[in-house]
Amino acid sequence: MEQLSHSQTESREVKSFDITDNIFDVVVTAKKLEALAQTYSESYFTDKDNDNPACYMAATMLDYANKVCDELKNIQSKIN
Repeated sequence: MEQLSHSQTESREVKSFDITDNIFDVVVTAKKLEALAQTYSESYFTDKDNDNPACYMAATMLDYANKVCDELKNIQSKIN
């Protein structure tokens, strides 16, 4: 019985470690997306583009990238 309990504990620890690694990988990918969206917005648009729908779309993508990064950081802190 004790060995079964020990195996279950080890299994949970391994799964937790796998999830932590996965979350870390997703955070890195999201940060890359965030940097890419920011670079795109800052490089291709100026204040003169305020009426350009593509500028609004780029700004929206950056906002969502920021939100995803923030939410993933919250999840990562809860797991750790």
